[in-house]
Amino acid sequence: MSWKTRKAAARLLSSLFSTRKEFIAEFYNHAAPVVVNRFKERIESVRLEVILSFTALVKQTQVLTESKTNLSSQKNATGREFKKMRYDVVSSGSSMEYEIMTHE
Repeated sequence: MSWKTRKAAARLLSSLFSTRKEFIAEFYNHAAPVVVNRFKERIESVRLEVILSFTALVKQTQVLTESKTNLSSQKNATGREFKKMRYDVVSSGSSMEYEIMTHE
C-alpha cells in the first residue's frame, strides 16, 4: 500500500476521532489498537499523522471528561436532572472507564 494512502487514512481517522464523539467507545475498541500498531510506520510523515490521529482520540476523551464536569455544575446551578451513561472501554489490554452525562 502506498505511503500516500496510509497517510490519508490516518488523516481520515483523525477527522473521525475529532468529530464523532458518540462513537468514542467503538473507536477505542476497534480503531485504537490498529492505530497503535501503526506507530512503527517506517515513513516519518505517515508516522507523524498516525501519532496525530491517536492524539485526537485522546483529546476527545479529555473533552468528554471535561463536559461531564461542566454538566455536573449545570445540574447544580439549574436543578435539572441528568442521566448518566457509563461506558467501559478496553484497549490494548488495559481497561478505562468513563461516564457521560446526558440531559433527559
